[in-house]
Amino acid sequence: ASLRAVLLQNRDALLAELESLTARQDLSWPQREAALLQFVRSLDGLRRDQVPPAAIAFLAQWQPRTLVPHEETSTLGTPLFNIAASAHGVQNRWRREEAQQRALARLSTDPKGFLSDWSRAPDPATRAGLLDALGASNRDALQKVLTAARAGSSTNLNLALVAGHAAIALRDVDAIRALIVQGAGSETRALLRASGDLLSVDQLVNMLVALRRDADASAVGLAIGIWSNKLAGHRGAEVLLLDWLSDAELGSSAALALSIAPTAKTLLQLQSLANATNTSLRAQRARLALRLDHISEMPR
Repeated sequence: ASLRAVLLQNRDALLAELESLTARQDLSWPQREAALLQFVRSLDGLRRDQVPPAAIAFLAQWQPRTLVPHEETSTLGTPLFNIAASAHGVQNRWRREEAQQRALARLSTDPKGFLSDWSRAPDPATRAGLLDALGASNRDALQKVLTAARAGSSTNLNLALVAGHAAIALRDVDAIRALIVQGAGSETRALLRASGDLLSVDQLVNMLVALRRDADASAVGLAIGIWSNKLAGHRGAEVLLLDWLSDAELGSSAALALSIAPTAKTLLQLQSLANATNTSLRAQRARLALRLDHISEMPR
């Protein structure tokens, strides 16, 4: 509380107050470090210009004194009060918020120039701030960013990330599907989640058919997994998934989705397939959907 009061009333004296606290012999190191950590956490919500640079640098460079055994190796010590990490977290928040504000101004005047800023972004916090700006920008700027990012995303996967965020912000289903087909790397999962939120089950079924035709099987399997709860109990989705049980690449994914909440008609079809005397993939996957087999083909 005293550190916070100094910050608000006489910030130029904050560094000396921090040094004075850490030098106190009447307090144990756990007490001193607990106070430092609580103070760092109290900085949440403040801007960079409200905290003296020397004070935040002092906290970010702090060497821990209170160590506890590592959970895996008792001979190693791990900080009980990770003051430096918390201080770096504050600095990352500042970089993210500042990047967002700069990007919003950039998007309002030069949307294509936003991609140049993205390519030169020096750290993850800055890149996160740029993506935050996309979610708060207007549709005209987003459309220009999406068009430019898609044009270069085939040769630069970093631009696929920008294109994906712009497509999601625009709720542009066609662009989302095209990016999934193209292969958007780590962004694919976010695109599929967004599709699940934006589309009806009928639309998701149509997208699955289109993805099976145009995309890698791995992307289709991932889509089934992400959308499985929404597909559950929908007869149109079940007809498609029943057909895919015999698919060497997608059958286990289809079985997983069918196992969630099948309709009565689908349940009868699965039981009929599972009771068949043959050992075809279709029969095996039907038993998997009914959870008659204890060994799943699905990766954990």
